[in-house]
Amino acid sequence: PVISLALEKNKFSLGGLDLSLSSRTVWVMIIYGFTENLRNLIADQNYVQKYSSASSESAAVRSVWISAIIYIPLTGLFLYIGTTLFAFYSSESNALANSVSRGDEVFPFFIATEVPSGLRGLIIAAILAAAMSTVDSALNCSATVSLLDFYKKYFRPQVTDEQSVFFLRIATLFWGGLGTGFALLMINARSALDIWWQISGIFGGGILGLFLLALISARIKTWQGLSGIAISILVISWGTFMRGEHWWQCTIDEILVGAMGTVALLLTTTLFQRFSR
Repeated sequence: PVISLALEKNKFSLGGLDLSLSSRTVWVMIIYGFTENLRNLIADQNYVQKYSSASSESAAVRSVWISAIIYIPLTGLFLYIGTTLFAFYSSESNALANSVSRGDEVFPFFIATEVPSGLRGLIIAAILAAAMSTVDSALNCSATVSLLDFYKKYFRPQVTDEQSVFFLRIATLFWGGLGTGFALLMINARSALDIWWQISGIFGGGILGLFLLALISARIKTWQGLSGIAISILVISWGTFMRGEHWWQCTIDEILVGAMGTVALLLTTTLFQRFSR
Protein backbone atom coordinates (compact mmCIF):
# COMPACT_ATOMS: atom_id res chain seq x y z
CA PRO A 1 0.00 0.00 0.00
CA VAL A 2 2.81 2.41 0.77
CA ILE A 3 4.53 1.93 -2.58
CA SER A 4 1.32 2.04 -4.61
CA LEU A 5 0.08 5.18 -2.85
CA ALA A 6 3.47 6.87 -3.23
CA LEU A 7 3.52 6.05 -6.94
CA GLU A 8 -0.03 7.31 -7.33
CA LYS A 9 0.85 10.62 -5.66
CA ASN A 10 4.16 10.92 -7.56
CA LYS A 11 6.21 10.82 -4.35
CA PHE A 12 9.10 8.97 -6.00
CA SER A 13 9.65 11.72 -8.56
CA LEU A 14 13.16 13.16 -8.62
CA GLY A 15 11.91 16.40 -10.18
CA GLY A 16 11.26 17.63 -13.67
CA LEU A 17 13.64 17.05 -16.56
CA ASP A 18 13.24 20.52 -18.07
CA LEU A 19 16.46 22.50 -18.38
CA SER A 20 15.64 25.08 -15.73
CA LEU A 21 17.58 26.26 -12.69
CA SER A 22 14.65 28.20 -11.22
CA SER A 23 12.87 25.20 -9.68
CA ARG A 24 13.78 21.87 -8.05
CA THR A 25 14.44 19.96 -11.24
CA VAL A 26 16.61 16.84 -11.43
CA TRP A 27 19.51 18.96 -12.68
CA VAL A 28 19.24 21.42 -9.79
CA MET A 29 19.34 18.61 -7.26
CA ILE A 30 22.28 16.91 -9.01
CA ILE A 31 24.27 20.16 -9.03
CA TYR A 32 23.44 20.85 -5.40
CA GLY A 33 24.17 17.29 -4.28
CA PHE A 34 27.49 17.21 -6.11
CA THR A 35 28.75 20.59 -4.82
CA GLU A 36 27.47 20.09 -1.27
CA ASN A 37 29.00 16.65 -0.84
CA LEU A 38 32.22 17.82 -2.49
CA ARG A 39 32.36 20.65 0.04
CA ASN A 40 31.74 18.23 2.90
CA LEU A 41 34.49 15.84 1.86
CA ILE A 42 37.05 18.52 0.95
CA ALA A 43 36.44 21.49 3.23
CA ASP A 44 34.25 20.44 6.17
CA GLN A 45 36.37 19.89 9.26
CA ASN A 46 33.87 17.36 10.59
CA TYR A 47 34.69 15.09 7.66
CA VAL A 48 38.33 16.01 7.17
CA GLN A 49 39.37 15.27 10.74
CA LYS A 50 38.03 11.73 10.41
CA TYR A 51 39.79 10.58 7.27
CA SER A 52 42.91 12.57 8.20
CA SER A 53 43.29 10.26 11.19
CA ALA A 54 43.48 7.18 8.94
CA SER A 55 46.64 5.09 9.18
CA SER A 56 47.63 5.62 5.55
CA GLU A 57 46.70 7.56 2.43
CA SER A 58 45.08 4.50 0.87
CA ALA A 59 42.98 3.98 4.00
CA ALA A 60 41.89 7.63 3.87
CA VAL A 61 40.92 7.32 0.21
CA ARG A 62 39.00 4.13 0.98
CA SER A 63 37.11 5.81 3.82
CA VAL A 64 36.10 8.71 1.54
CA TRP A 65 34.78 6.31 -1.11
CA ILE A 66 32.89 4.27 1.48
CA SER A 67 31.33 7.46 2.84
CA ALA A 68 30.29 8.60 -0.64
CA ILE A 69 28.81 5.20 -1.56
CA ILE A 70 26.93 4.72 1.72
CA TYR A 71 25.43 8.19 1.37
CA ILE A 72 23.26 7.03 -1.55
CA PRO A 73 21.28 4.22 0.18
CA LEU A 74 21.12 6.22 3.42
CA THR A 75 19.53 9.14 1.59
CA GLY A 76 17.03 6.76 0.01
CA LEU A 77 16.22 5.33 3.45
CA PHE A 78 15.61 8.76 4.95
CA LEU A 79 13.39 9.76 2.04
CA TYR A 80 11.48 6.49 2.33
CA ILE A 81 10.69 7.28 5.98
CA GLY A 82 9.03 10.48 4.81
CA THR A 83 7.12 8.54 2.15
CA THR A 84 5.81 6.02 4.68
CA LEU A 85 4.70 8.85 6.99
CA PHE A 86 2.85 10.41 4.06
CA ALA A 87 1.11 7.11 3.35
CA PHE A 88 0.29 6.54 7.02
CA TYR A 89 -1.35 9.91 7.52
CA SER A 90 -3.07 10.11 4.13
CA SER A 91 -6.14 8.48 5.67
CA GLU A 92 -5.79 10.38 8.94
CA SER A 93 -5.46 13.96 7.76
CA ASN A 94 -7.50 15.28 10.66
CA ALA A 95 -4.96 13.96 13.17
CA LEU A 96 -2.25 16.06 11.55
CA ALA A 97 -4.43 19.08 10.85
CA ASN A 98 -5.26 19.45 14.53
CA SER A 99 -1.73 18.97 15.84
CA VAL A 100 0.87 19.71 13.17
CA SER A 101 1.44 22.99 11.34
CA ARG A 102 4.74 22.26 9.55
CA GLY A 103 6.29 19.32 7.79
CA ASP A 104 9.17 19.17 10.29
CA GLU A 105 6.69 18.29 13.05
CA VAL A 106 5.24 15.15 11.42
CA PHE A 107 7.95 12.68 12.48
CA PRO A 108 8.11 13.89 16.12
CA PHE A 109 4.30 13.74 16.21
CA PHE A 110 4.38 10.14 14.94
CA ILE A 111 6.96 9.14 17.57
CA ALA A 112 4.98 10.79 20.35
CA THR A 113 1.59 9.33 19.41
CA GLU A 114 2.15 6.02 17.60
CA VAL A 115 5.37 4.43 18.87
CA PRO A 116 5.16 2.29 22.06
CA SER A 117 6.62 3.97 25.14
CA GLY A 118 9.68 1.72 25.51
CA LEU A 119 10.69 1.96 21.85
CA ARG A 120 9.87 5.67 21.94
CA GLY A 121 12.45 6.16 24.67
CA LEU A 122 15.10 4.27 22.69
CA ILE A 123 14.43 6.40 19.59
CA ILE A 124 14.65 9.65 21.55
CA ALA A 125 17.85 8.46 23.25
CA ALA A 126 19.35 7.58 19.85
CA ILE A 127 18.41 10.98 18.43
CA LEU A 128 19.92 12.78 21.41
CA ALA A 129 23.09 10.66 21.25
CA ALA A 130 23.52 11.38 17.52
CA ALA A 131 22.86 15.09 18.08
CA MET A 132 25.33 15.27 20.96
CA SER A 133 27.99 13.49 18.92
CA THR A 134 27.51 15.81 15.96
CA VAL A 135 27.44 18.96 18.09
CA ASP A 136 30.48 17.87 20.09
CA SER A 137 32.44 17.24 16.90
CA ALA A 138 31.34 20.56 15.38
CA LEU A 139 32.26 22.53 18.50
CA ASN A 140 35.67 20.86 18.76
CA CYS A 141 36.34 21.63 15.09
CA SER A 142 35.27 25.28 15.40
CA ALA A 143 37.36 25.80 18.53
CA THR A 144 40.42 24.13 16.97
CA VAL A 145 40.17 26.22 13.79
CA SER A 146 39.79 29.37 15.90
CA LEU A 147 42.96 28.50 17.81
CA LEU A 148 45.25 27.31 15.01
CA ASP A 149 44.12 29.42 12.06
CA PHE A 150 43.44 32.72 13.84
CA TYR A 151 44.55 33.11 17.46
CA LYS A 152 47.85 31.27 17.21
CA LYS A 153 48.64 32.47 13.69
CA TYR A 154 47.84 36.18 14.03
CA PHE A 155 47.70 37.06 17.74
CA ARG A 156 49.87 34.81 19.94
CA PRO A 157 52.21 32.53 17.98
CA GLN A 158 54.06 31.52 21.15
CA VAL A 159 50.95 30.52 23.12
CA THR A 160 51.60 27.74 25.64
CA ASP A 161 49.70 24.46 25.89
CA GLU A 162 47.94 25.62 29.05
CA GLN A 163 46.85 28.86 27.39
CA SER A 164 45.73 26.93 24.33
CA VAL A 165 43.48 24.69 26.44
CA PHE A 166 41.98 27.76 28.12
CA PHE A 167 41.36 29.40 24.75
CA LEU A 168 39.75 26.20 23.40
CA ARG A 169 37.34 26.14 26.32
CA ILE A 170 36.35 29.77 25.82
CA ALA A 171 35.99 29.24 22.05
CA THR A 172 33.81 26.17 22.64
CA LEU A 173 31.51 28.19 24.91
CA PHE A 174 31.35 30.97 22.31
CA TRP A 175 30.51 28.70 19.37
CA GLY A 176 28.09 26.71 21.50
CA GLY A 177 26.25 29.88 22.54
CA LEU A 178 26.19 31.08 18.93
CA GLY A 179 24.81 27.75 17.73
CA THR A 180 22.16 27.73 20.45
CA GLY A 181 21.08 31.24 19.43
CA PHE A 182 20.68 30.22 15.79
CA ALA A 183 18.77 27.10 16.84
CA LEU A 184 16.30 29.24 18.79
CA LEU A 185 15.86 31.53 15.79
CA MET A 186 15.03 28.50 13.61
CA ILE A 187 12.20 27.29 15.87
CA ASN A 188 9.62 29.09 13.74
CA ALA A 189 11.31 28.38 10.41
CA ARG A 190 9.01 26.96 7.74
CA SER A 191 11.45 24.12 7.06
CA ALA A 192 14.70 23.43 8.88
CA LEU A 193 16.02 21.48 5.89
CA ASP A 194 15.42 24.36 3.46
CA ILE A 195 17.10 26.80 5.86
CA TRP A 196 20.08 24.46 6.23
CA TRP A 197 20.41 24.09 2.45
CA GLN A 198 20.45 27.85 2.07
CA ILE A 199 22.88 28.55 4.93
CA SER A 200 25.32 25.83 3.85
CA GLY A 201 25.29 27.28 0.35
CA ILE A 202 25.91 30.83 1.55
CA PHE A 203 28.83 29.96 3.81
CA GLY A 204 30.21 27.00 1.90
CA GLY A 205 30.34 28.18 -1.71
CA GLY A 206 33.41 30.37 -1.46
CA ILE A 207 35.23 27.91 0.80
CA LEU A 208 34.77 25.10 -1.70
CA GLY A 209 36.15 27.33 -4.47
CA LEU A 210 39.30 28.06 -2.45
CA PHE A 211 39.91 24.39 -1.71
CA LEU A 212 39.39 23.47 -5.36
CA LEU A 213 42.00 26.07 -6.34
CA ALA A 214 44.44 24.45 -3.93
CA LEU A 215 43.50 20.98 -5.19
CA ILE A 216 44.32 21.83 -8.80
CA SER A 217 47.53 23.53 -7.64
CA ALA A 218 46.56 26.87 -9.17
CA ARG A 219 49.34 29.42 -8.80
CA ILE A 220 47.59 32.69 -8.08
CA LYS A 221 48.71 35.92 -6.47
CA THR A 222 47.23 37.20 -3.23
CA TRP A 223 45.25 39.98 -4.91
CA GLN A 224 43.82 37.51 -7.40
CA GLY A 225 42.61 35.23 -4.65
CA LEU A 226 41.13 38.12 -2.65
CA SER A 227 39.42 39.45 -5.77
CA GLY A 228 37.93 36.02 -6.43
CA ILE A 229 36.64 35.85 -2.85
CA ALA A 230 35.12 39.33 -3.16
CA ILE A 231 33.34 38.43 -6.42
CA SER A 232 32.13 35.17 -4.86
CA ILE A 233 30.67 37.06 -1.88
CA LEU A 234 28.91 39.50 -4.22
CA VAL A 235 27.41 36.67 -6.27
CA ILE A 236 26.28 34.82 -3.14
CA SER A 237 24.76 38.04 -1.74
CA TRP A 238 22.97 38.67 -5.04
CA GLY A 239 21.59 35.12 -5.13
CA THR A 240 20.51 35.29 -1.49
CA PHE A 241 18.94 38.74 -1.14
CA MET A 242 18.00 39.87 -4.66
CA ARG A 243 14.92 37.77 -5.30
CA GLY A 244 12.17 38.72 -7.75
CA GLU A 245 11.07 38.87 -11.35
CA HIS A 246 13.06 41.90 -12.51
CA TRP A 247 15.89 41.32 -14.96
CA TRP A 248 18.54 42.29 -12.41
CA GLN A 249 17.22 39.98 -9.70
CA CYS A 250 18.16 36.33 -9.21
CA THR A 251 15.65 33.68 -10.26
CA ILE A 252 17.95 30.68 -9.77
CA ASP A 253 16.84 28.28 -7.03
CA GLU A 254 18.15 29.28 -3.61
CA ILE A 255 19.92 25.99 -2.93
CA LEU A 256 22.28 26.68 -5.84
CA VAL A 257 23.68 29.85 -4.24
CA GLY A 258 26.72 27.95 -2.98
CA ALA A 259 27.42 26.47 -6.42
CA MET A 260 27.10 29.96 -7.94
CA GLY A 261 29.66 31.31 -5.47
CA THR A 262 32.06 28.45 -6.22
CA VAL A 263 31.83 28.95 -9.99
CA ALA A 264 32.22 32.73 -9.61
CA LEU A 265 35.39 32.33 -7.53
CA LEU A 266 36.96 29.79 -9.90
CA LEU A 267 36.14 31.81 -13.03
CA THR A 268 37.34 35.09 -11.53
CA THR A 269 40.68 33.78 -10.35
CA THR A 270 41.21 31.85 -13.58
CA LEU A 271 40.54 34.95 -15.70
CA PHE A 272 42.76 37.14 -13.54
CA GLN A 273 45.52 34.54 -13.71
CA ARG A 274 45.23 34.22 -17.49
CA PHE A 275 45.14 37.93 -18.40
CA SER A 276 47.60 39.29 -15.85
CA ARG A 277 50.66 37.38 -17.04
